Amino acid sequence: MNYHLTAKKFWNSKNITKEFYAQPFSSYWLDYFRSIKNKSEKKILDIGCGGGRNTEMLISLGFDVYACDFYESMVSVTKDRLKKKGLKDEFIADRIKKAPMTKLPYNSNYFDIVLSHGVYHNAQSLKEINRALKESARVLKEKGHLCFNTFTSICIAKDFKNIKGQQNVYITREKLSMVLLSKDEFLKVASIYNLKPDIGIIEYQSIVSTGKRSVLRGILVKKSDKK
Repeated sequence: MNYHLTAKKFWNSKNITKEFYAQPFSSYWLDYFRSIKNKSEKKILDIGCGGGRNTEMLISLGFDVYACDFYESMVSVTKDRLKKKGLKDEFIADRIKKAPMTKLPYNSNYFDIVLSHGVYHNAQSLKEINRALKESARVLKEKGHLCFNTFTSICIAKDFKNIKGQQNVYITREKLSMVLLSKDEFLKVASIYNLKPDIGIIEYQSIVSTGKRSVLRGILVKKSDKK
């Protein structure tokens, strides 16, 4: 089965796009970003922006915001969302891009903060999640922060099927691939790219539209690679 094709069809579908568009801001991210000073001086990238809820939130708070998503329908609804808020077409075209998390179209050391909300676990393989974290680190400035949440391996749904020969890769009932790492495994991969725990690293159970999941959430800081 071509899981890339299945994912493209799923994430570009009208029902899923509508669902993600309608989701509210994440309250914990709203509280965190409200607390940051000098917001207009902070460049933020929203990776996997989905329906644009967090992109809109960050812009409304006064940050200098960029966003990207791999799926055209998600990019389109995010642009529409911002247009309804009165933002100019030129601004939207410049700031909202179609791009995968594994190949970000931005300069290195460009962003003060990267937000990745529910994105990394959608990788197709361990290699891909490595590349995604490497790219997130690349575009971050030194001492920049990666705000993330991702599903982990504590809770694996009964209807998930492990891909033979790939210990951490599963296929969901929607025929989507999902990489589920433990907390330690995820942080170990992140540390390869000098992303180290900063604050609020927690793991908890959550009920989402597709079932029960374990979630790892927190903030990593990009350390210097100098010895």
